[in-house]
Amino acid sequence: MTAEGTRAPRIYDLFKTLVAVVLLIVVLVSLYTERSETEDETRGTETAQLQTAAMGMPVLGTDGSISIDGEGEPGSQIRVLANGEELGTVMVGADGAWSFSGTLEPGTYTMTAETIDDDGAVVNSSEAVAVTIPEPESVIVVPELAEPTVGEAGEFTLSGTAEPGHTIEILANGVSLGTAAVAEDGTWTYSGQLEAGEYDVVVRTLDEDGTVINESGEVALTISGAEEATATPETLVPETATPEATETTTPEIAAPEVSPPQLSDEGQLSLSGTGEPGQTVEVWDGDVSLGTATVSEDGSWSMEADLEPGEHKITVQTVDADGQVINQSQEVLVEVPEPVVEIEQPSVSSPEFDDTGGFSISGTGEPGFTLELWVGGTELGSVVVGDDGTWSYSGELDPGTYVLVARTVDGTGEVVNESDRISFEVAAPVVAQAPTVGEPVISASGTVTVSGTGEPGAMIEIVEDGAVIGTVEVASDGTWDFVYTAAEGEHTLAIQNQGEAEGVGASVTIEVLAQAPAEGEEATGPEESHETGAQVYIVVPDDWLRQLARRFYGDATKWTLIYEGTNAKAREDPSFAVISNPDLLRPGWKLWIPEQ
Repeated sequence: MTAEGTRAPRIYDLFKTLVAVVLLIVVLVSLYTERSETEDETRGTETAQLQTAAMGMPVLGTDGSISIDGEGEPGSQIRVLANGEELGTVMVGADGAWSFSGTLEPGTYTMTAETIDDDGAVVNSSEAVAVTIPEPESVIVVPELAEPTVGEAGEFTLSGTAEPGHTIEILANGVSLGTAAVAEDGTWTYSGQLEAGEYDVVVRTLDEDGTVINESGEVALTISGAEEATATPETLVPETATPEATETTTPEIAAPEVSPPQLSDEGQLSLSGTGEPGQTVEVWDGDVSLGTATVSEDGSWSMEADLEPGEHKITVQTVDADGQVINQSQEVLVEVPEPVVEIEQPSVSSPEFDDTGGFSISGTGEPGFTLELWVGGTELGSVVVGDDGTWSYSGELDPGTYVLVARTVDGTGEVVNESDRISFEVAAPVVAQAPTVGEPVISASGTVTVSGTGEPGAMIEIVEDGAVIGTVEVASDGTWDFVYTAAEGEHTLAIQNQGEAEGVGASVTIEVLAQAPAEGEEATGPEESHETGAQVYIVVPDDWLRQLARRFYGDATKWTLIYEGTNAKAREDPSFAVISNPDLLRPGWKLWIPEQ
């Protein structure tokens, strides 16, 4: 074999090897790709099956702290966000529960919880929950009082701590000694002088309006007896009192006392107490003088004053001839209530009823006030009491027994008072017996007599061709009859109880034959002839009584002559028509035209 022939098989083998390597690479790549896609699908399926994060209502603390509990996929990671900002992450426990605690600045937030995977990607998210963190309440430090320092002549120094920048008021036995400002380091001091005695001292924190915010506990202060301690310091006089107390008093003069005030409903205050006989006492309401009184020989005094509703601080001072304060009582608090306005209690009359269940009720009450009317637990309606103090109401109730009460209400809907309760019964409506009608009797002259039965005392309506032509009352034996003159032709008569719908009662059909005018009778038209003399007249179409009165008498207002004259004739001669309705005349009726 030549060299060229040997080279050809080798090239072919090399080619086959190369092809096999390429195919192997393709198979390996395909297997790797399929495995990756399978893992991705498995991972995606596992991710999609994670339980959606759920978040309960956050619990807020007064210091801005927030606690949240929730549920999620056990072992998954939860990220908590406020307004889209991450607050932190927690791991869901094996029981599917998780909790988170943190703090937030005051403000409004939208809270959400997200389930995230290992890469931090969001798998699912809870529903949003809105929370508001309130501004923290400012806490005013309660003042504290250190052990007082006492001098030999009644001097004393008080000190302690309180809220920086605030004002404190010092009181001894309930009497204000004065005020002091709290320094930036929270300390304060106060110095004064008191007569010998035992005192309970408290310190109050005041706001800008002088309202008490808080107060310390009591601290005992003992001022030893000393000859020098004869002065009553002006700090014992309330800061608002005028005139100010002088620094010299007469120890022998007894300090005034105030008995419990007597207060009338109108705000009239009766004050009384004891003092030094012959001395003048001045009564103060805060910084307002209510007046003076002279202490009688038995050591008592009294006076009256008008006070507005609210709290009042009453003190009494002994004053000398120059108006200088000698001493004063302890402060007494008096609470004057709002005046009691007497609202008239409403009254209710017995209801009046109609046949259909309707009722009307009336009574009295406080003018201008609203009354609510109740039966049991149901409000029927409301009325406003008139200026004359009366009211009325109408309504309907189903048959039954009821208890009614009228309640006065104020502008806010609050019940002020109520009437006595009244009981009443609503009877079932009385249904009248449906009337019946017999066979009508028609005379040769066209007079129709209709009769039948009905509810005794009921009013019966006779309806001809849809128009009511008359009414009649059913007799006590249950019978009724009605006579009238019908026009020529066929007519349908309906008999029904008055007020009932058409078609409820009985009906019958009649036919009236044409009648020739009697000798001397004429059927004439409505021309105005002013004929005189009594005569018979047969009604033609479009006749009516006022027209005939104008024709025969020249005066339409004299129609009653024809109306009364014809009905009088009908009682003697049934051939004459009976006019039940002055506005209804039927052609063919026989009328009597009397002389004027």
